[in-house]
Amino acid sequence: MSSRTSSPSHPAGGPVTLDVPLAREVMHQALMREGAAVVSARTDIVESRPGTGTCVGWDVTIDNGGQRAQVYLVVSDANLAERSGSLAQVSSDTGTFYVWRFPSDPLLPALAPIAELATAPAITAAWTGPVMRIDVVAYRPLRRAVLRITGDEGSVFAKVLLPRKVADTVNRHTMMVGSGIPAPSLLRWQEDGLVLLSTLRNAALAELLHGNAASHPDIANLDPRGVIALLDALPAAALQLRPQTPWADRMSEFGAEHAAAADANESPLDAYWRDLAAEVRHRNQGVDLGPLLPTHGDLNAANLRVPLAGQDRWGVIDLDTIGPGHRVDDLACLIAHLAALPAFDPGRYACVPEVLRRFLAHFDTVVDPATLRVRAAGVLVTLAVAEKDELKLQAWAQVARDLLDQASAFAAGRA
Repeated sequence: MSSRTSSPSHPAGGPVTLDVPLAREVMHQALMREGAAVVSARTDIVESRPGTGTCVGWDVTIDNGGQRAQVYLVVSDANLAERSGSLAQVSSDTGTFYVWRFPSDPLLPALAPIAELATAPAITAAWTGPVMRIDVVAYRPLRRAVLRITGDEGSVFAKVLLPRKVADTVNRHTMMVGSGIPAPSLLRWQEDGLVLLSTLRNAALAELLHGNAASHPDIANLDPRGVIALLDALPAAALQLRPQTPWADRMSEFGAEHAAAADANESPLDAYWRDLAAEVRHRNQGVDLGPLLPTHGDLNAANLRVPLAGQDRWGVIDLDTIGPGHRVDDLACLIAHLAALPAFDPGRYACVPEVLRRFLAHFDTVVDPATLRVRAAGVLVTLAVAEKDELKLQAWAQVARDLLDQASAFAAGRA
């Protein structure tokens, strides 16, 4: 059990807040009703969103009458009463909880058909031919999923969204046509939430950085000016879209998550992150955000794609968040995600500090350096909420502290 897990509470006399131990108990009860037993279970994700409840995802081995199977289960305390027909419901004096097996997400009706080998070919065959495998790239229960569908004739990405979000996503991909930015092409979309996208040949920046030395030509030739050129090429029509709240402006929300963990676990590390969130929130009051511009909204090292050999155009994926915003927030998102990489694999990400130094040096000529670092520290605060590894959290906390100290130095230099 990670020390990052909050303990049950009874807010205002209401039902118990879902946490990992309670979710495990609910999962066991739901499986027992099916006549199945848990052989082993590994917590995959714990997601809590204000106003929408908590979901706990599990990789589970079950035994049903001597037959073992690997399944992915989700336990949620979200209000799903109107969609409970296909869900296992567990009610007690602690509250009402719902359990489902991937891919039968109650809010993502397009997920099951595209996630099954029996039904996916009817949807993707025009681009993939006979489907050989389906890989789950990402799954956020009750929110979204991304799958890679691979066949004899090629691969596509299937993005599964809440049905009400499809039109906005289609609009953003259509908007990118003619921008010159390498980005996935829209192949097909359905009102039930399915969006099919082409693959992109460009490698992710995070992928390129893994395992290569700073002296490697592909690393040494990474030019941060190309990132700025990509942002300059974003369509002006993005300014007419609904703005997203930048990560660094969500310190009250994420600070409350850290505070709850600190109270539940009596952990100095959780308390430190709570205080970092408060400091970023305070320092946000004096930042220079610059003009309103078209932005990507989630420009991390996985979404940013490096130029192909012999070319200089950077690419980008995950266009759902394109809209009006401030360039400093796109660059801060990238800086924070780059700075977080070494904690995952220090030896294989040994080139990152040098790349980070070069990118910061150029970005400092484009946006206010102090603001860039304050906003990057804020992004790290948001990343830390979902992380359970204490070594990573300690490393990221030091990075965030260093960024804030650098911001102070830049601010003092202006005074």
